[in-house]
Amino acid sequence: MVEKSTPRRGGGAGAAASESAHDRIYAHVALSILPTYASSSASRLKTLYSDFSRQKQSNPTSYASNIEWWRRTLEVIVLKGWLAESDSKSTHPDRLVLRASGSTLADNFRYEGVGKPLGLPTVVAELCTSRTYFPLSDFLNSTKSIYDPGWLPYRIASYVVGKPLCSDDGALGNISYSEQWKRVKGDYVLLSLLERAADNVLLRQRSKELDIRVLLRYLERDKKSLVTQGGVIKFIEPDLAEQAEITAVDAGVLELKAAVDKLQAQVDSIQSKISQLSLQLQTSPCF
Repeated sequence: MVEKSTPRRGGGAGAAASESAHDRIYAHVALSILPTYASSSASRLKTLYSDFSRQKQSNPTSYASNIEWWRRTLEVIVLKGWLAESDSKSTHPDRLVLRASGSTLADNFRYEGVGKPLGLPTVVAELCTSRTYFPLSDFLNSTKSIYDPGWLPYRIASYVVGKPLCSDDGALGNISYSEQWKRVKGDYVLLSLLERAADNVLLRQRSKELDIRVLLRYLERDKKSLVTQGGVIKFIEPDLAEQAEITAVDAGVLELKAAVDKLQAQVDSIQSKISQLSLQLQTSPCF
């Protein structure tokens, strides 16, 4: 079960506010019901909550298993929107982006009997270098596809080249916990959730297109309410057979209407700019 925080006496208003925020998170994030937690023993959780960074060299199999466990756990929690900032007023939490805000992220996972996880900086760094996580700013600003083998923005490269998170033996022992978080703190796009969301969007779009095709076919063939030709749709009266075709006149009228609409949009844009300039001149101190 999730460890409950109890308000402590003293510590000032800041401590009380922090504990209150944690209480809200604990009440919302029921870690024990997540599949990864439900299927893990107490001893397994202690391993997962330890600083297992040294295992990358000494026990790579266990290290990879721990990283995968946290990858699945974080994926579910981000997808559910459980890590929304407690002071955020947004009713639509991010469901594609992990906000690794520092040690407070670890505080959200405090669990009875094992405390809070010490290896999350290692997890974030590893998932970033394995191209499972992408720094948000690099993702939004990069012109290359994330699937391009050469996609290696500066912040990802910095983990490996500029300021390696791990020491030469693959451990974090020489780096303080706060320094670990400084090196990985940021917002990250989760590739697995992004791909799933994109597939869903495309599926819905294709479904809409199919629905429209089916509806148009029914209205044309069975209800005799319209005719289609080359992307042009003309609604007709069922008892007026002479209208059951799209003529050159119909196509001309449609082209003319499209041209008029385009011209009107241009006129509106020019009028808006004129109004803005007039307002600037009226409010100018030199006017």
